[in-house]
Amino acid sequence: MKQSVLIFGGGSNQSTLIKASKTVGVESVVLDISPKAPSRHLADKFYVVKKDDYKKTLEIAKAHKISGLATTQ
Repeated sequence: MKQSVLIFGGGSNQSTLIKASKTVGVESVVLDISPKAPSRHLADKFYVVKKDDYKKTLEIAKAHKISGLATTQ
């Protein structure tokens, strides 16, 4: 099974991280509060999630069998 990483934020700062996940064969599951996040098109999966919506975040993590979490600034 392909591993997945949950990336908090789909801004321009996260684009390098999203691209790097592809390079190593890891599926990127990206969450952002904005449906217009600049790096959304780079993500394998993209979801609009409020930053304090822990329930939805957990549901997405379980659905994709997330292997790790990451973000950048």
